[in-house]
Amino acid sequence: MAEPPQVPASPGEPVPAEPVLAAPAPPAPPPNRSRMILTVSLLCGSTLLAQFLLPVLVKRLLVPWGILGGIEVEAQQVNNAARYRGRVWYVRNVASGYRGNLTQVVSLPVGGGEPQVTGVLPMVEPWLLAGPDRLWVFSAADVAEVRDGQVQVLTEASGLRKTSRPFLYGGLPAVLDAHAAGHSLLVWRDGHWDKDAEFTIVIDGARQDVAKEELQAFQVDGELHLFCRPSAGPIYYRRGLPGKGLEDDPAWRKVVDLGFLQQWRAIPVDGAPRVFYHDDRRSGGPFIVGLRPDGPEWKEFFTHPVGADIGLGALPGGEGEDFILLRRILPLGVEVLGVSGGQVAWRHSESGGLGLSSWYRVWSNAPRLIPPLLTLILAVILSFALPRLKVTGHAAAARTVRFASPVRRALAAVVDTAILTAPLVLFGYSTISDVLARPSLGAIFSAAARLLCVGSFWLIVVFFAVSLMEGLWGRTPGKWLTGIRVVRMDLSKPGFGWAALRNLVRPVDAVLWYLVGLLFVGLTQRWQRLGDMAAGTIVVRNRPEPGSAPPAG
Repeated sequence: MAEPPQVPASPGEPVPAEPVLAAPAPPAPPPNRSRMILTVSLLCGSTLLAQFLLPVLVKRLLVPWGILGGIEVEAQQVNNAARYRGRVWYVRNVASGYRGNLTQVVSLPVGGGEPQVTGVLPMVEPWLLAGPDRLWVFSAADVAEVRDGQVQVLTEASGLRKTSRPFLYGGLPAVLDAHAAGHSLLVWRDGHWDKDAEFTIVIDGARQDVAKEELQAFQVDGELHLFCRPSAGPIYYRRGLPGKGLEDDPAWRKVVDLGFLQQWRAIPVDGAPRVFYHDDRRSGGPFIVGLRPDGPEWKEFFTHPVGADIGLGALPGGEGEDFILLRRILPLGVEVLGVSGGQVAWRHSESGGLGLSSWYRVWSNAPRLIPPLLTLILAVILSFALPRLKVTGHAAAARTVRFASPVRRALAAVVDTAILTAPLVLFGYSTISDVLARPSLGAIFSAAARLLCVGSFWLIVVFFAVSLMEGLWGRTPGKWLTGIRVVRMDLSKPGFGWAALRNLVRPVDAVLWYLVGLLFVGLTQRWQRLGDMAAGTIVVRNRPEPGSAPPAG
């Protein structure tokens, strides 16, 4: 068919331009699979190398700080306590390389209650002594006082050598100080120690060099009662101070034979001397045993079964109890017992501790956080890199959906792990706390068996719960929060069986903090980890692509 003739334009009339047809857009270049494999392999390989090398490097940098202050000890001192103004006062030592050595003065209401830290002292293992108007604090080097809730150091370099436990003598603090020539009675007056007497301890014809915890004294109604334990042997007792001579002193009377490590304490009860000691040699024990004088002999009047003690304290009683006992409980804690009528009327326990300091826990756990952090960083990098390397959408059933990015899948896994393991963590914490409160070999084995049984049962429950949620709805709590779901290739729900198969393979994907799973997500065209490939599933965004029908369900 002939074209119509062209009519020439009249003079001055513009010639119409021919229409310009837009060039079709060039087709999107196909994904470069070689580039994708190289990029993903380099990223995952670098992460794997960093997971091994960075923790080692961090440990080399941080562990020296941990070695310097890694061990922290919190110990309640039980043999230097005092009863003052309705409260039991004792000392707590907290020592670590980061904080140094802290000596805290702690008070506890008689009858039990919350302990209160009154102050911190620049002393090591001080003794407490209740005076008429203040609480005295003594060590071989320093003297301090607690008055009106404040701790004040009065003097330093007090000049004591191997001093006994302090006691009140004529209403003033006094000690028995051992030196080369014997012993001296020193009384604290006007800010310094005055020597009131000198004496020598001679038992069985031999002079005894007794000091510190093995030399104890107190005064009742103006009469001094003196106790000593030479060479970790028997306890001896006499009234009044001995003389300075070296002849045998028949006034010393044996109280009781003790073993090498047995603790003891002498105090007045109802104006009469009493001795308490830790006895682990009789059957059914160990016991705390109380003795009182009965003529020339000392008779047992109190027994109380205890655990493996490594410390013992005793205090005169007041209103509501005859006397107060303090015993060391593991680990390095204290139990305070108020005794009335030979029975325990009230008790209070406070634990101590021997372990790693809080600072060291931070330093030591830092290398452990590096591998999962590196995996999370890899997930973020892959989420930006993969859309430039391969297809990001999947079309089926007249719909187009976008594959879920690695970072969304990682965050969903973090949320699910936190929610599903929380009950097991709480149970483990409660079980371990019970063992630490009452440690024994039987309790440790029982706790381990409970943790194994409950942990195995809970893992099975979690497996079925996750498989059921993914099979019926395609989502777990983590996937719901991050806006992703698990579907089949035709975008239908997986069903329990395929979801269970997908989760059975999860331990393989989770190797090296899900580094294996991220490697397969990066290399496969449909962004699938091994579990997805086994079950024929994919993980996609809930929101469909524009112009696509919304997902079912």
